[in-house]
Amino acid sequence: MESYVRQLYPEIAKQRPNWRLVALVSQETNLDLISWFPGEIVQMKIQNKSPFRWAFGEIISVNRFAKKIEANLIHSPANIGPIWGRTAVVLTLQDLLSFEKPQLFGQLTGVFLRTLIRMSANHAKSILTISQFSKLSIEKHLSPTKKKIKVSELAGGRVSNTPKKDNFSNQNRAKAQLLSGGNRLPHKNFEKLIQSLALIPEPERPLLVITGGSDNDPLAKLVTELALESYVELKSWIPQEQIEELYADSTIYVFPTLFEGFGLPILEAMSRGCPVICSDIPVLREVGGEAAIYVDTNSPAELAKVITQTLRDTSTLDVLASRGIQRASEFTWERTAEKTITVFEECLPNQEFGLLRNEGH
Repeated sequence: MESYVRQLYPEIAKQRPNWRLVALVSQETNLDLISWFPGEIVQMKIQNKSPFRWAFGEIISVNRFAKKIEANLIHSPANIGPIWGRTAVVLTLQDLLSFEKPQLFGQLTGVFLRTLIRMSANHAKSILTISQFSKLSIEKHLSPTKKKIKVSELAGGRVSNTPKKDNFSNQNRAKAQLLSGGNRLPHKNFEKLIQSLALIPEPERPLLVITGGSDNDPLAKLVTELALESYVELKSWIPQEQIEELYADSTIYVFPTLFEGFGLPILEAMSRGCPVICSDIPVLREVGGEAAIYVDTNSPAELAKVITQTLRDTSTLDVLASRGIQRASEFTWERTAEKTITVFEECLPNQEFGLLRNEGH
């Protein structure tokens, strides 16, 4: 979600400079980290420490503030939004993970989230989502909202200073490196990726870097059990500059996820010329097209086989890098903003004036 708002709102401001944008954020938000926002930033008296408090803020406090400043429109970018009030709401449903994978949530939390999402979707004047896959999921679980759903795909971003890695046969690498990243929720499936690494013979075994963890990374235990400490580096969330260095140093980006609303990481890797191996699931095929290698990531043996074969074949790496760059160029944040603005303007009471009061975290 962070990439979504960080890229989308500045582009909206560029295309509609007469709109006034206001971001509502929680008390804990470090304002320096959202200095990119192209408008006013208001810290609400809402704590983000628990999902219940955050949800309360989304459904109650946002609408009250919108009424106070006479906002024309509220955009809720993270699945939950106001469930009452006269101010028009555009709700972005990134995915319906709590519906599609209810086993990942505690019973009470799952019921709570699903109820709030249903209520938010029913109240919203229009719903945005980020892929055709997610649109179908929403139609399946929230069927009354079919007529309001519009798709606005994400994009991989622009990286002007990163060299395109489209000639792997000429690279002199002491050791191949795999890159992956994401939170440590079970559906991200990093355990199978680590297990696959252990199945690759040592002479051909690449290094593996997984970003997005924490100080007490739950993957560390498995790395130790498989004696892979010399091959696996677990990193927390890191600055963008370091991410770019990792892309430049990595031979393949591996994305073993079992569920996504879009699959932005593979598009971001492709935009840097980094070949992609990912899970064979519908949404990743929608995003990656013919520019990735798809594999059953539930099978460590199959994943290890595909990684090994791909690392051996530099011509395949060259083709994947070239196709990836082309594929990523088909998705732009300009187009994402254009589609989003179209939905906003359909909901705005005065399209000529175009005042937008925006909500985001």
